[in-house]
Amino acid sequence: MKITHKSKLVHFLPFIDLIENDSEKALKEQATKYFLPNGFWYISLGSFLNAINGNFDGLFGKEFKMQKATVFEYYLIAAFSDFVDEFTTALNNLSLKPTIEEAQAQTILPKVELTEGFLVYAMKTFGYKSSREAEECILMDFLMRKKDDFINQQFQRNLAKIQERKFAKK
Repeated sequence: MKITHKSKLVHFLPFIDLIENDSEKALKEQATKYFLPNGFWYISLGSFLNAINGNFDGLFGKEFKMQKATVFEYYLIAAFSDFVDEFTTALNNLSLKPTIEEAQAQTILPKVELTEGFLVYAMKTFGYKSSREAEECILMDFLMRKKDDFINQQFQRNLAKIQERKFAKK
């Protein structure tokens, strides 16, 4: 069975469980290249947040309806799921574990929704004036800024520890 960007998912579904891992990986790569030539790292923050909430229109550049989906659309969504894991790991690796004091101070703060947190972070770090502007931020830019903030926070924490040890010796 030859699969192209026009192949309807409804015709493919009876065979979906027969697809081997290598073929599935190849379909994910082909679908990603077809819809997102630059990959997921270059989608907007708004498209990412909408997609994790089930609205995939931004990934396809058009209104997406599952009942009319193509095989490529199905596998792009599967590839997106893999990307979310990759993105989450990258962000987690760029987050400092709170100190005991910080953890205690955080317990009384209200919980921030994921979407709100991402948009507020983009607004604060890039100087966007609205969440609508923040939604246009590219994920790669978001991650690079997060990495820069992580490095600066780690530096400040390390410097404070060095100074604390220095004063403790006196």
